[in-house]
Amino acid sequence: MITRARLSDRARAVIDDFANHPGVTPDHVGCLRAAIYSSPALAQNFDNAVRGGTLDRLRPLPESSSAGGTYEATHRSISFPLSKLNRANVDEATFVLGHEVQHALNRRETSRADQAFFDDLDRSARHDQDYTRPIARVVRAHRRDEASANIAGWNALADRLRQRHSDLTLEMIRNAARWRSLDFVERDRTTRELRPRGSLVILADGRIDPTPTNVEAMARAYVDRLPEATKLGHNGNSDYANHYGAWAISVAAQKHTTHHPSKPSLSMRVDLEQLHLDRSLLEQNGVDLGQRRQPIPLVDATGHPPTDHLLHHTAASHRFVPIADRPDLNGTSPVPARLARLGFASRPQLRTVTQIAATATRSQWPTSLRTQRVRSDFGARDGP
Repeated sequence: MITRARLSDRARAVIDDFANHPGVTPDHVGCLRAAIYSSPALAQNFDNAVRGGTLDRLRPLPESSSAGGTYEATHRSISFPLSKLNRANVDEATFVLGHEVQHALNRRETSRADQAFFDDLDRSARHDQDYTRPIARVVRAHRRDEASANIAGWNALADRLRQRHSDLTLEMIRNAARWRSLDFVERDRTTRELRPRGSLVILADGRIDPTPTNVEAMARAYVDRLPEATKLGHNGNSDYANHYGAWAISVAAQKHTTHHPSKPSLSMRVDLEQLHLDRSLLEQNGVDLGQRRQPIPLVDATGHPPTDHLLHHTAASHRFVPIADRPDLNGTSPVPARLARLGFASRPQLRTVTQIAATATRSQWPTSLRTQRVRSDFGARDGP
């Protein structure tokens, strides 16, 4: 049964305004309209986000970006590369829009998590300067945000296909989703039939309910992937843990110096392994130390004894600074920042710091605690 999608005047105005951006052609707008109106589930979410005040505009994404789409909470905007907006890519556009619109719908929940994070940092700065727990909590919140957004992307595409195929199958959704389907389905090794990945539950009509169990299953399949699969961040070599971790540790560092302005040698304490963070990827994603740009002493509480490092301001350079940070407790030079298990799931180490170090010039991270970062940097992965 075909369901007609309806949008409010305000939602239609957001789409119309997209046409006013430089470089946007009627074909781009046509693809955008086709994606939204062909999926009633997406149209409803889009309308709800606009009505709810968490989505105000659509914008082109620079073609130099490694992202397939982004939601920026500060400007309440969704951006995507114009090269992906064409008649041959309506299915892809539907998935990406479904994903990013869900970020807009999640905005208030993630904002509450951010505010709790700021409060937790204040307490840690006054108490023991160990910022592991606050960072862990806020990154977990954004892990859930990403997982629920990916489910919404799948549901938007499945709903679009369901309008044309009353007998919709997983095979049809997989063919339309292409490489994005790898997060959702896999082939049974014996029967070669498609089945949901892991503990994910896909209903008979192709929908995935965003239950806590399904959100966790999607987090494991999608958010916990290796950097080679996610290709996030300024240099396109980060996973989600270090992508959001760079923002979190930047805020923690600025809170740290705000509480202790006369103690530049006072170390921050963070358990990098527990958080699955790596200083190289953090600095390549862009660490923002605020107005005070001097490196901050950082104690990695992972080992016994803990390891001393320096955290560098790299918001503009996006370069890892592979220097001998500080002598350890025995007075010898420490090992360069070790590559922790990457992502959120437990994984083996993959490559050395020198292999993943890269240079770049564009900054995407905040210049103050008042500036929020992009909520999503939806990876534009290569196909399988």
